[in-house]
Amino acid sequence: MCALAVRRPLAVDKYIVYGLIDSRNDQLRYVGQSSRGLARAYEHAREHRNKTHNARKRDWFHALEKSKRGYIILVLDEVATKDLLDEAEMFYISYFRFIGCDLVNVGEGGWGSRGKLNTLHRKRLSTAAKERWKNPAERKRMSRAMRGRFISDDTRKKQSIAQQERFKDPVQLAGLKRARQKVVMPPLNKKARLLLSRLHGGRPFKDQYGTVHQTVRGAAKKLHLDSSTISKVLKGKLNHTGGYRFTYC
Repeated sequence: MCALAVRRPLAVDKYIVYGLIDSRNDQLRYVGQSSRGLARAYEHAREHRNKTHNARKRDWFHALEKSKRGYIILVLDEVATKDLLDEAEMFYISYFRFIGCDLVNVGEGGWGSRGKLNTLHRKRLSTAAKERWKNPAERKRMSRAMRGRFISDDTRKKQSIAQQERFKDPVQLAGLKRARQKVVMPPLNKKARLLLSRLHGGRPFKDQYGTVHQTVRGAAKKLHLDSSTISKVLKGKLNHTGGYRFTYC
C-alpha cells in the first residue's frame, strides 16, 4: 500500500492538518496533524502493520492493501505555529464527523501522533466495554480470545501491584467482600468432585466405629486393606471389606 497522490490546494508548510482519502470511493477517512510537512502523512503507508494502531484505522489500511489500492493525501489547513495544530485538528475532525464522514480517528483529535485519549472518550470506551461484558455470548467470545495468550512477567508484576492497591483501599475492599458474599457455589458434578478429590486428598469418610479417614490410601494402609475394595464399599458396590463398613462424612 502507498500514498497514490497529494492534493495540495495550499502551499504546503511545515505545520499542517491533512486528511487521508480512500482511493476506492474518494471518501475522507482520516484526519491528522503534522509538524514535519507531508512526511507524517506518508508514514501511514508503512506503519499500518503496527499492532498498536487503533483497530478501525488498521482494518481500513489492510482493506486498502488487500484491494491493491492506496490513499490520497489532502492538505486541509496550514498553521503558523505548532501550538495551533491541536486546535485545528480538533476542528476538522468534529466538522467532518458532523457532515457525515466515517472517520477512523479513535479520539476527538488534538493529540496528533501521541495517541492519547481525553477523559470523555475514555469514559465512553469504558461504558461500551462494560455493556459488552453484560452479554453472555460476548463474555464467552472474549474468554476464547484470551485463551492461551502469553502474559509477560512485567505484565504479571503490574497486575499484582494493581491488585494489592485495591486491597489497600477500604471502599474497594468492602465492595470485594460484598461481592464474595453474594457468590453461591453450584452443586458439584461428578467430574468436579473427582478433580476436587485429586487436588485435596479426597473426601473424608468414616467406618462403623466412627474413625474418620481423610484418604482411601491412608485408610487402606492403616487397616491393612486393599484400597480398591474400600472405594467399592464407598460407592455401594460392596457391603463391607475385611469386616469394615465405610460411609462418607
